[in-house]
Order: sequence, then structure tokens, then C-alpha cells
Amino acid sequence: MRATPLMLAIALGLGVSASGTEAATPSRDTVQKADRLNTYIVVFEEPAAARFRGFAATEKSRPRLAASSAAATGKRKFDARSPEAVAYVDYLSDLRRVRMNDASVRIGRPLVPMFTYEHAMNGVALKLTAAEANVIAGMPGVKAVAPEFLRYLQTNISPNWIKADLVWNGTATGTPNRGEGVIVGVIDSGINRTHVSFAGTGVTNPLGSFRGFCIESAFACNSKLIGLYDFTSGVSNGFADPVDTDGHGTHTASTAAGAAFSIYSGVAPRANVIAYKGCPGRTCTGSALIASINQAVVDGVDVINYSIGSGPEDPWQAVGVGGTDDSEAFLAAREAGIVIAVSAGNDGPLEGTVGNPSNAPWVMSVAAGTHDGNGTGDRLASFSGRGPVIALGIIKPDITAPGVGIIAAGISGPSSTRVLSGTSMSAPHVAGAAALLASANPALGPDEIISALTLTARASITEANLATNPHESGAGSLDVSLAVKAGLYLDVPANGFNAPRSNPYTGGAQNINLPTIGHGACFRSCVITRSFKQMPGSPVGANYTVQVSVPAGTTVTPSVTSFNSSAAGQAINFTINVDSPAAAGQWIYGSVTLVNNAGDGRPNLKLPLAIFATPFSNEAAANALTAVTRTVSRERDFFDLDVSGLVPLPSARFATTGLVTPTSTVETIVVDATPNEIYDNVNGNYIRLLTVPATPGGGQPVRYRIRVSTAAPAADIDLFVGRDFNGNGLPSAGEEQCNSRSSGSDELCELTLFSEPSPIQYWVMVQNYSGPGTNVRVDSVAVPLQAVDSPTLVATGPGAVAENAAFKIRVAYDDPSMVSGAQRFGYLFIKSGPGENSTVLVPITLTRTGASFEPFALANGIGRAVTLPNATKHERLYFDVPPHATSVQFSTSGSTGNVDFYVARVASPTGPTIAAAPADANNPVYRAFGASGNESLTVSGANLQPGRWYVVPVNNSGGQASATVTATVTAQGARPGFLSGQYVNVARDGHGIFVDFAGPQGAPDQWVTVWYTYLEDNTPTWYYSQGAAPTASGIWKAELFRVVWDGASTHAVDVGDVIITETGTQSMTFNFNLDGKSGFENMARAGGGSCPQFNAQNLDVSGHWYSPSLAGFGYTYLATGGANPQEVLLPYVYDGKGFPRWLYGQKAFDAAINTFNVQWFSGFSPLAPRVNLTGTAAGTATRVLATNNITTMSVNSNFGGALSGTWTQNRAVSELSQRKNCQ
Repeated sequence: MRATPLMLAIALGLGVSASGTEAATPSRDTVQKADRLNTYIVVFEEPAAARFRGFAATEKSRPRLAASSAAATGKRKFDARSPEAVAYVDYLSDLRRVRMNDASVRIGRPLVPMFTYEHAMNGVALKLTAAEANVIAGMPGVKAVAPEFLRYLQTNISPNWIKADLVWNGTATGTPNRGEGVIVGVIDSGINRTHVSFAGTGVTNPLGSFRGFCIESAFACNSKLIGLYDFTSGVSNGFADPVDTDGHGTHTASTAAGAAFSIYSGVAPRANVIAYKGCPGRTCTGSALIASINQAVVDGVDVINYSIGSGPEDPWQAVGVGGTDDSEAFLAAREAGIVIAVSAGNDGPLEGTVGNPSNAPWVMSVAAGTHDGNGTGDRLASFSGRGPVIALGIIKPDITAPGVGIIAAGISGPSSTRVLSGTSMSAPHVAGAAALLASANPALGPDEIISALTLTARASITEANLATNPHESGAGSLDVSLAVKAGLYLDVPANGFNAPRSNPYTGGAQNINLPTIGHGACFRSCVITRSFKQMPGSPVGANYTVQVSVPAGTTVTPSVTSFNSSAAGQAINFTINVDSPAAAGQWIYGSVTLVNNAGDGRPNLKLPLAIFATPFSNEAAANALTAVTRTVSRERDFFDLDVSGLVPLPSARFATTGLVTPTSTVETIVVDATPNEIYDNVNGNYIRLLTVPATPGGGQPVRYRIRVSTAAPAADIDLFVGRDFNGNGLPSAGEEQCNSRSSGSDELCELTLFSEPSPIQYWVMVQNYSGPGTNVRVDSVAVPLQAVDSPTLVATGPGAVAENAAFKIRVAYDDPSMVSGAQRFGYLFIKSGPGENSTVLVPITLTRTGASFEPFALANGIGRAVTLPNATKHERLYFDVPPHATSVQFSTSGSTGNVDFYVARVASPTGPTIAAAPADANNPVYRAFGASGNESLTVSGANLQPGRWYVVPVNNSGGQASATVTATVTAQGARPGFLSGQYVNVARDGHGIFVDFAGPQGAPDQWVTVWYTYLEDNTPTWYYSQGAAPTASGIWKAELFRVVWDGASTHAVDVGDVIITETGTQSMTFNFNLDGKSGFENMARAGGGSCPQFNAQNLDVSGHWYSPSLAGFGYTYLATGGANPQEVLLPYVYDGKGFPRWLYGQKAFDAAINTFNVQWFSGFSPLAPRVNLTGTAAGTATRVLATNNITTMSVNSNFGGALSGTWTQNRAVSELSQRKNCQ
């Protein structure tokens, strides 16, 4: 399965009419899905002639043939008519005949190739069934067999805008030049050969003869239009008249090299044109396109314009292992000495919308711009395709050229014009510019021309009055008058493109010597090398200084800052440091400028720079967080993510979007009678609309992620997603922005976009390509990519993380509406510090399969939402009633159905886990079964006894129903006079909670608690709570915080709540809702009752102490008197990752001895069975006493065993809690 955000989809430039983007069908390559005859590309193992460098000496069975590639012969261009090429092609022909005979025998029928490829690819196009294709794929000498791909089709005053006129009139170089002697090949929808734009007046044919159809029909050509081919006509050699019924090809050909007529002109008006028809309409078959490229190589064209494209695929996916697409064919064309200009696609403004083959590093990807008429207001067209795309280490697009409102030749008459917009229109501007450079300096090859065009582009492109970045406009706006004078170039050595390089961690695409500087995975720092050579024809020894422009926090340091040009070249290592926490996970944009100090009038040269500051040190670490999918059994719980291989997170933050509910339905979709014609009958498919909310009034646009998926047990389902631009609620090809078309049913589309002032409507279309089409599940959701404080999804982790350190992120979820079968989506943000951009964005998918419920402790007067499938009940909602309560009201509210309930008491429950409620006793005193669904029941008097009361909602409404369940003490007697102090469960000693009162002495208005306990790995941790003192009910509820430390300050995250119910002066029930789990303990006060003596006074200092000079940590100190006075000190500190830990020290009270030996203990987590504690020595702590006071406390700890890190503090302290009056 492969999603193709049409942004990433075929960009056959999709020409755009003056009133809007011209629609074509942008979809991924067709998959052959039935055992019927389809076109397959068969590639043989020998290289194409344009890439043949001779056979290795070890290949004894091969003939000793001379190399034919330009890289091996040293010639500027590949010559298909050279003796070396002819001999090698003869050898390939012999092999092909043998293999075709063998293939015919194997499949039992004659095979006649539709096309044969020898120069840009070595192979054939055949009509085969899938079974036959498999047979041929296993034959000796066959490298690859694949279904043919599809591609789609994607000048007034614009030559002046790119300053071609300054080359025409000689201002730029001193010699007028209009493209003489250069051949531009246009692969497109054909050509209106009778148009005056292609008249031969004043133009010479450099070949001396015609090509293709004109060999036998010379009347069809002239000295300008010197060749015609139609590879869509069924004629295998293409010798047919390429009549243009669409107009796209005529427009692009005249833009690139059309002769001047009226006030219009092509960029290179005296260049020659050969037209190759590879597209009978807007859809282009791969077999015809490869045949066109192959023929262009044979014909020796200098430039190819290719306003054609499709979805973004790895351009190296078949290179060297059996290429079956145009990317590999264009690599051969590049090695043959041809410059290829390809449209970037019209699927902007979304990111990642440059398609294939425009994303290949061996072609020039051209974005579309417009201007205000005076040449100073260069603006990016909104529809222009954007990067980044595969490969991330290559900057795409390369350059921007005019592409809006372009007037060029039409097909309605010999002098007709047509106005089109699109990157299809911008690409031929670059093709024409390349022709001008090749004509002005015939010594230039593709490396030189592409370097010149890129390095001299004007960095003037804006969008919404803001400067664009290299992934939007490439190097900038094309300027031919500067390009023709460039003094340096960057050459790609032989085989420099060969190795598959797309993997941003291991591929090395960033090391290709291109006139841009990109890196798809720079971890903290990286080195990229570029080598600069003297441009042929430019002065030797020109001095250049190197200047760098990057944002604050990033540095780029060149190994040399000044050099002189030479034919041998100058290599410069650029050391790039992106170690700023703000940079991690972001693209860093800038430029490197080579300032020409020679005073020779040649321009400064600028390389655009785009560096992704990856937060991951390796690919495995990145893959581990690509997506998190969990199947869960209950509506609330937690799981831990094991993370490693990240950049340092000096002040780590973990946030989430909260969980979002998708729209989920199960559909029956009839099979499409014309499955390859996707939009011919959209009403026969399943259609759903999805709305992205408007930007909040006065606020900033919100970033959204749209996610749509399908699944079915037995069908071939295809998925399409698009923006409903025309508001008619129906899909169309021109609106499509993503498709996923595997041969199965599990399809996925994801789009990222920003909200707009008005809501944005998208459509989702699901097509049944083949199969029964029953039980097709369709899920769609739009998630705002904003961190929110939502209990539905909470993430916590350490306070600081060192480079590559392993750590855990706890992800807790709580969504009462997530019933069995439901799915939820959300995103986890990993940040390097507060306020920073997200270092890592992790999608999280939860699917619930179980039907049981997680327990939940109700707080007084605070409702809990529940969602109940029909005929179910929630048996683990509970509420502790204190002894002095005399009346409690239980209720349900906000019911969506008839939700009834009963209550049941358990006098002495055991913990820590929560058992199910007792069965319904059918006692009307304890039942609320009415017809309304919003029920209320008051239990009082003798019917109300203290203890645990379960509230059990029951749904017998016939369908799913939701309600909010609440328990409230409505009357009570006097509270029991509860005392502060240390509370423990003696049956589970080893952990406990310190309850302290704060506020005015004698009238506390705040309670403060520190719960010291253990994690699931049995290591110690603590939680902090603070809240208003309880009212007459004697029930206290406060948020529970996990606090972490970054070395200078703390960060607290709400991970649940604590509920304390007073049951006596020195007893309580302790309930917690923590990390999606709930538990309970009966606790009693430990110690207290007396104070030791110091300076002849009671030392009444037991309680919570903190350091005013450094908040975030503290101590609990307990001192008891009597016959055996004791003192206990618990420092609340942090380990080496800033995670909260507690230490324990105890000794006989001795005022003169300040030092405690402290330990950390391995114990048991809140819901686990008790185990014996194991202590590990962890250093010392001190307290310094004064009269009824503590002045200073310190810790000098070195964690050992399973923990690591140190904690050292020695500071003056103050008491946070009230004095206990020696009680």
C-alpha cells in the first residue's frame, strides 16, 4: 500500500486555465489487478547504450565491446550513431531476439514487442497476463518485469521576466543568441505542426535531415521542426503524425522554443524542435513515454521538456536493480548529455507535492511563479508543487519559472494562442533557458547548464509577502542573463547518481555534488562536501569568497573561505551544526553564496540550503516512533513507550493533542464497472464529506492532519481524498489530493494543512475495484495538531534526556466513550523544552476490543461520564461514604438513553485493586430504574452506612447510551477532627502518604500531600498534590502531579487525582485515579503524639520543608519524642534523568548529629502485591536544628543499582506545612 498525496502525485504539470488549474487525473501508477492482457515493461540485465561503460574483464562470456556512454568516451554527448553505440545496440538486439523466442516458447504464444528500448533503457514493452509476466520475470537475463506506469499532463511577456531578451540581444554576453543549433525535444500530447510558432524561417537544421514521421513525409517538417513521433498510434517505431488534440504539447513546445509571432515568443526562438507524442490525452502510458525518451536519446536532442508526472516515488527504487519507469530512463538521458526540465506539479500549496520523476536529482524540477509586470514582484503560484519529497537529501523543486497566465501557441489555427497556468508552463521556460545556454556555449553539458541556471536564480520569490524557502521555490526565479555568465559549476562524476540514496540516514543523497545543499537527516552536526570547477569559457583564477546565511542557532562553517577557480576544482567541506534544541525536528533553511571578487562582471553564485535537523541518531530510532498502534481492552489504562536514539532533550516536554473520534462506518460498495476510469461515475462509489473547522476568530491558523483509512475482508478497495473546491460535494480529478490504490483493501491517506477563515470541505471517495465490496470499513478524522491539556491522552517522561539515552514515555488514556470496536486517534509531541517546536510528532492509534470497564473512584459531587453498549453495566464505579455522612444523593444526568442504576455497599473493602460490585439486590431503596434515563436516588438515615458504595449504571435501552454518574454527600454530622501526618497501610507498609495542612495556623485552608510509592519496575517515585481543604463532607480531592526536573526547574503534569475520605481522627480511605488506573487503601496515621526536646523546648517541626531559593524539591521530616525518640528524613529529589525519586533516612534522635545515611528502596507499585523492600545505599542527608526550627537541609546522593545520577543540594529551608502541636 502506498498513499499518494496528490501533492505527491503525478504532476504532468497539469496545465491550468486562466481561470483555474486545468484538471488532469493525478493518481498513482496503475496496478494490474486481473489476469487479463495488460502492458508490462520488461527490462533486461545489460545497461542501456547511453549508460554502457564496457563489460568487466570478469564477464568472460561477454564480447569485448567498446564503451558507448559519454561518461566513458569523454564526449560531451552520447552519440547513438557512433560505431561503439551501433555495435553495442546490435549485441542487445541479438540477445533480445533470443530472449523473446525463449519467452514465446515458455508462455506458449508468439510475442511481438509494442516497443523496444535500447538507448535510455534496455528492454521491451509487451502485452501479457499477470501469469505470463511472472513466467518471464524468472527467465535468465531478465532483470525486472513490472506493469507499465501512468503519467499525466501537468508565452507572452514571460521571456522578458526571466531576462531571456538580454541574451537574445547580446546585452548579457556581447553576442546575440536565440538558441541556434540546439535541439529541444518535447515529450507531450503532440504538436500543431502548422502553427507559425514552428515555422522554419531563419532557423537551420543542425542534423541536416529530418527524423521520425518526416523521414517519409518531409512536408510535415521544416528547418525548425525537424522531427515528429507518435508513440500512442500503435506504430512501434513512432513514425506517425503526432496530431495534438489536447493543446498541451503545442503550448509547451512553443513556450520553450517557439518562433516569435505577433508579440509572443518562445524562450529559445531559434532552437530546433522534435516532438514526441507520449500522451494521447491527459493520461500517458509508461510504454509510450519510455519509447519517447529512448528515441530522444537516439536523436541526440540537447534538452527535453517533460511537463508530465505522477505521484512521489523513490526515484532510485529501480535504478540499478531493474528500472521500469521514466526516472531510470531519464538517468540514461542525463548521462547521454541531455538536460531534462520537468514540471514540479500543481498540487500545492501542501508540502510534499513535487511528484515523480520531478523529484529525481538528475532532472530539473520547475516550480511555477508569477509577477506584477515589472519584474520585481516575483511570487510563487499557490498551486505550485512543494517539497520536501523523496529523497529528503535532495532539494526539490530546483528553480521557479513563469507559470501563471502564459500565452503560447494553440491548436485552433496556425496563429492561435491559448492562456494556460501550471508548472507545465514553467518547465518549458527552463528548457528554453537551457537551450540558450547550450547555444551560447556549446562546451556546456548538463552539469554546467543546471549549475548555471540554479546558482544564478534570483532569491526574490515571495508568497503572502513572505520570503519562500528552498522547498517552495528552489533556488529562486530563473534569470537567463545571469546564468549565461556563471563562472563556476558543480559536476556529478560518472556513476554519481547510481547507488540508491533515498534513505536519509544511510543513502547519502546529500553527498551528490549538486548546486544545492540538502540533508534529510542531520543529527546534531554533519558535513556536506561540494566541489566547484571553473565554467568552460570563464577566466581561470577568479577569486571567490564563501558567505553563509542561516538562522540563529545554526552554524555552517566552510573548510575554506576563499578560493580561486580552476579546471581541477575546489572542494569545500561545509560543517553544519544544528544542535540548538529549537532546531531539532525542523527544516533549517539558508544559503551559501560564492561572492565573485574578480571584477569581471560575472555574477555571485548562490546555493540554497535545506537541512532537516533530525532528532534521531539512526533509522531504527526513527522507525520506532513512526506510528504507535495499540489494541486496548478498556476505556482507560496506560502503556509505556521505550524510546532511545534521540537528540538531547535538555528540558524535555511531552504533550498530546488529546484523543479524537473518527467517523467510522461499514459500507457495502458495488464494484465499479469501469474501475480504471475513476471519475466517470463517482455516484456509484461511496462518498463522504469531511470538514476542517475555520480558524478561531482573531486566532492563528491551526495545523490539521487529515487521516482516512479503509479495510475490508475480501475486496480490492481504492481510496481517494480531495478538497471540494467547487463546493458541489462531489469528487473530481482536479480536486484530488491523495490516493491509495493497492491491490488489497487496507488503504491510507494522510494530508497536513492549515485552517482558513472559513471551514474547508474535503471529500472522501472509496471505490470497489473488484470483489464483493461488503463490510468495507471507512474511517476519517481531522486532528488539530495542537498540544492541549486533555485527560483523554496524557504523556509523561523524564525531565532531561542525554543524547541517545534510553528512556520511557508513559502514555495514559481515558475516554469513557471508547467502547469495544471503537478507534481513537491522537498525536504525541516530544519537545526539547517549553515553548519549543515539536522535536518529534508521534501518531497514536488506539483500537478497543474488550468490553470490561476499568475501575474509577468518584469524588464528592463530581460526575463521571460512562458509555454503555446495550445490555451492559459498569460495575466498578465507587464512592467512599464517610462515617459522619447522613445523606448521599446518587444520580445520572445527560443520558442519551434510558440509563438506570443501583447502588450497593461493601462495608470493609480490601485493596488495592477494585473488585466488581455486588449483584443488584432488587431493593427499591437502592435502585433508580425509571423511564427518563436521568435518575436520582437519595440514601439516608439507617439505610446509609459508611464504607464503599458502588454506583452501577445499567443500560437496557436497546442501543448504546451515555450518561454522567455522580455521588454527592448532601447532609452530614461533625467531622472527626482529622490530624495531619504520615499515613500508611500497615498491611502494605513500605509506602504511604504525608498529609500536611497549610495556610493560617489553626485554620488551614489548604492540604498538601506527598505520596511516596513505586513504579511498575519497583523503583521509587513520588506524586504531589495540593488543594483547598475539604468542606463539611470530610472528603478531599486534588489533582495528582508527576513532577520532573531539568537541572534548573521543575515541570508538573496532571496524571490523575487523589481522594481522601476522613474515617476518623487518625484514619482515612485513600483512593487514586492514576495513569488510567484506580486503586484504594485503608490508611492509618503512623507516629506522632509527642515531640523530642531541643534547647529545653518541644521541637515541633515535623512536616514538609522546602528551599525558598530553589523550588521543586523538598523534604518530609518527622521527629517523635518519648522513651525512644526517633527522627526520619525523606528527601524528595530527582535522578539523572530528572525523574522524581525519594530517599529514606532514619536514626535515633540526637540533635548533635545532623547526618542521616539515606537509601532508595525497591518496592511495589500501587496496584501490585506487596513485596519485601530492598534498600540501596544512596549517600547522606542532613538537617541543622535551631530552637523549634530547622534552618538548613542538604542531600548528597549518588544513586546506584537500577538508578543513576546524583543529587546534591545544601540550602536554607522553610516549613510549608503547619505545626502539628506535637500531636
